Amino acid sequence: MGSAGNFLIDALLSLYLVFIILRIMLQWVQADFYNPFSQVIVKLTDPVLYPLRRLIPAGHRLDTAALVLLIALTLLKFYILVTTTGRFPNLAGALVIAGAEILEMATDVLFFSLLARIIMSWIQPQSRHPVISIIIAITEPLMAPLRRVIPPMGGLDFSPIALFIVLGLFDRIIIIPLFNFGYQLAF
Repeated sequence: MGSAGNFLIDALLSLYLVFIILRIMLQWVQADFYNPFSQVIVKLTDPVLYPLRRLIPAGHRLDTAALVLLIALTLLKFYILVTTTGRFPNLAGALVIAGAEILEMATDVLFFSLLARIIMSWIQPQSRHPVISIIIAITEPLMAPLRRVIPPMGGLDFSPIALFIVLGLFDRIIIIPLFNFGYQLAF
């Protein structure tokens, strides 16, 4: 298939996985699903999730069908990309790698949401754009506890900096070791 085919598979599946992660996050934080941006995410993920919901019951605040789809598509992506190189990983290692991949993508979504929130606070602090309200809904549950520990000083909110540090630590303490462990199991 070649590197161009691998790139295309990786890019398309990763983009769809981000939409599924966003859907899970939006449900987790109980965001406004009448928001136009939320509706786009629902319309992109519903064709695959709707049939799965008949088989997999929903949890209280967690869309278990979306979580199963997320894990399955991450595994599929990993197996497609690895088997084109002639290597065949075992399932246990692939599951650990898929979990690390999901955590990494969720961390990236949080990182870029936080970055967008900071930039928008400089450009249009009182904007009511639908995407901004979703970004706030995603980032606020993580920033509010940090704001209680690090209150704003001189009109400056340092909770985003603290959240960047927490995300970086999470990546180094949890995600990278998970990837390493998964690759040791897989091959």
